[in-house]
Amino acid sequence: MAPLEVEKGSFDRKEIYAHPHFVRPMLDYILDDFAKFRKTNQDDSLGAMVVCDSAEQAHQLFEHFQTASDHNFTAALILHDVGTKDERDQWVKDFKAGKTDILFVYNMLLTGFDAPRLKKLYLGRLIKAHNLLQTLTRANRTYKSYRYGYVVDFADIEREFDKTNRAYWDELSNELGDEIGSYSQLFKTAEEIEQEIADIKNALFDFDTENAEEFCRQISQIEDKKQLLALKKALQTLLAAGFATRTPWAQWPRLPIYLKAMTLRLEKYSSNPARDAAREADIQELEQMWQEKTDGLVKQGLPVSDDLAEFRWMIEELRVSLFAQELKTPYPVSVKRLLKVWEGLEGL
Repeated sequence: MAPLEVEKGSFDRKEIYAHPHFVRPMLDYILDDFAKFRKTNQDDSLGAMVVCDSAEQAHQLFEHFQTASDHNFTAALILHDVGTKDERDQWVKDFKAGKTDILFVYNMLLTGFDAPRLKKLYLGRLIKAHNLLQTLTRANRTYKSYRYGYVVDFADIEREFDKTNRAYWDELSNELGDEIGSYSQLFKTAEEIEQEIADIKNALFDFDTENAEEFCRQISQIEDKKQLLALKKALQTLLAAGFATRTPWAQWPRLPIYLKAMTLRLEKYSSNPARDAAREADIQELEQMWQEKTDGLVKQGLPVSDDLAEFRWMIEELRVSLFAQELKTPYPVSVKRLLKVWEGLEGL
């Protein structure tokens, strides 16, 4: 038998990944995994997106999906040359409304697409640099009690993900200079996170964290400086951990300001507790309005608009203005101004 010779580059990778022998087992895995995902979370409202290696693979996956009979899912194929613009818009709306379970995409919907119910992302191709981070955050929108989304990596993105994070960190370091120290704890190992959670629980065990006024009263009575510093550290860690998963990139430079404002508020509290309580009441009213509206949209499977999401950060700036005015805000804020903005958001 003559020896076989395979020339490097003689096979088209896209053809291989779009071949039925590759596509069928890939689809079988996705459908089985997504079914288990919903069952584990006891939530059939959860949606999924499959980011395909090519438009041809997307076609093949969707075609096999339609002929497969061992599932009860619905799906849509979102490609620039499939359907009219109005039809594609309707398919996207159907997904957001919970009428479609899975989206098969290639280049579309990887940035700017906001569907809170999208909690499982299947990556079938290697996306690079900023686009990779944008794609991953499609599954990281606030939805019910879910704190994050899940990714199944078929494309081995680990190196590119690490490279992109390093590049972003270097850029952030150059922009912020000495302030970069405020961000050094945003990336931690699982062991570090578990230890810090334990430290937070210990530090806050004796305090009423559900009642702001009572909490501030307890803080003002602390005489042991070591205890106060430990509590301050716990609060900073707790706040940063929460913000890291929910904060837009553009908002990150303000995080140290919010933390410093909280510290200044604690320092000022004992001089006028009544004034602090009155200002806190105004903020809580605004937060409650925002939370109720946001929760209502999420429950209906509707997107939270950029303007509504931005209002949440206006409340943070209001905190700075009311409790630590010396730190300044990037734009004028007051309770009256925010109420006026809210009137414009009521119709959203």
